[in-house]
Amino acid sequence: MKALRYGLIAAALLATAACSTLGSGDRGERIIVQASVMTLIERSGQPAAKATKVLEAIAQVQTLLLDDSTNVARLRTALTDRVAERDLQPSEKLIALEVINSISDAVEKRLGEGFLSPEAIVSVNAVLDWVKSVAVLYVQNPTSG
Repeated sequence: MKALRYGLIAAALLATAACSTLGSGDRGERIIVQASVMTLIERSGQPAAKATKVLEAIAQVQTLLLDDSTNVARLRTALTDRVAERDLQPSEKLIALEVINSISDAVEKRLGEGFLSPEAIVSVNAVLDWVKSVAVLYVQNPTSG
């Protein structure tokens, strides 16, 4: 269930980040995102290991964002591949994939199926930076949590 929670939060963060209003620096949005990530990391029982996985996922998404051909479909594929790599129960995989697909559909409806605009990429990177800024704390200080 913890791996499922990670996948769902990652999908939700990416979907929210793709919205043009998020990433503009609103403190309330940043605090909600960071508190969610901190809760996920702390509840894992192994904060340093979980934070490392979060940072790895961020690096993967940021690599995708460097490619001019990045679109929601490509991000969807990256997330579904992460779910496939996890040791999840079939019901957990089904739920995770449904959430990823539902969120991706909603984002595609808002942004279109084409490539992500420079503004959308800036928003995604801003949210990823919010997540990274708290995740790195657990790697630097593994006794946190």
